[in-house]
Amino acid sequence: MTGARRVEVAKAQLEDGWVTQRYNEIADSWARKIRRLGFTRAYRAVFRRIVRRGTVAVEPGRAVRIADIGVGAGDA
Repeated sequence: MTGARRVEVAKAQLEDGWVTQRYNEIADSWARKIRRLGFTRAYRAVFRRIVRRGTVAVEPGRAVRIADIGVGAGDA
């Protein structure tokens, strides 16, 4: 592209619930995209490696929960 560009940053007051509303509008399509790109499988593979290395102690037959805070739609 040619020509000049200008980026302006201005403080804006968001309406209550604005972030939640926008997130809810895109959450389903984002989750589908994450699955299609294989991120869920990748997260599981990384977690299996962590367990094999002994970084996380897991009792046989017990479910493990990991909090995925502030990253995407929580697919991990």
